[in-house]
Amino acid sequence: MRRVSSLLLLLSWGCVHQAAGTAVAPPRLWSLDVRIESSLTREDGGALDPALAPLASVSEQRRFDVRGEHAGWHGDGSQTTRLRFLSDSDPASGRVVDLRHFDSGEILALDWLEQAAGPGPGLDVLSVVFPVLSPKVPLVRRGRHGQMTTAFPVPVGPDRKVTERVRTVWKREGNQRVAGRSTLAVSYEGQWETHGEDAGHRPPVGVAGRGTVSGRVWLDVRDMSVVAHDFQWKRRVVLAYPGAQGDGLRLVQMQSMDGHVEQSRVRP
Repeated sequence: MRRVSSLLLLLSWGCVHQAAGTAVAPPRLWSLDVRIESSLTREDGGALDPALAPLASVSEQRRFDVRGEHAGWHGDGSQTTRLRFLSDSDPASGRVVDLRHFDSGEILALDWLEQAAGPGPGLDVLSVVFPVLSPKVPLVRRGRHGQMTTAFPVPVGPDRKVTERVRTVWKREGNQRVAGRSTLAVSYEGQWETHGEDAGHRPPVGVAGRGTVSGRVWLDVRDMSVVAHDFQWKRRVVLAYPGAQGDGLRLVQMQSMDGHVEQSRVRP
């Protein structure tokens, strides 16, 4: 059941916006503090398998730093930012994920994520980190709202194909001074959808989720990098295990994640 527990805790969520005409963004460091709350039940009201009992109710606080550094360009104009997780105590410390993205913040790929997923580092649980650091923000004029739809894959293994899709409405809140920097503040709210399957299980396990997202982002006016981001994301995820007679097991997990990220001075 270890595969099941890892999949159950899949919590996903644009990294570095680069100013037009800048060849390479400088290294950046963010501190992230996030609280995870979740509950797991059977849709039919039955008792959970003993192996899943620890997931019936989960409350967890995670704190770590993420260092982002340019790692290369691609032919389509996208770039890769290498994200290294740093902490004195968090199990994700030392793990690396390559985030391929456009200057707009749109995420194209998350490479090496599978090496930091599952029990221990659990970066599949914390995949929300990636769109929190790299939100795809539309151009929002004063007094207007902007809409944005973005989707990105969360590869946790060769047989697990899950895609996250987020539809948001953005509002411009004006210029503000945050963490000693001049920033443009924008807020958002919208819908969160998850779909995919775990084909490593035979027959494959279906994954489907729906929920809501909201938050406020402060972007550096010089390069549009994320100076700070307050976020609240929650959803209901159903994992469908097919049965031989059509009476398969359906597990429901209610997930909530909220936190704060803030850019800080890069360590030498």
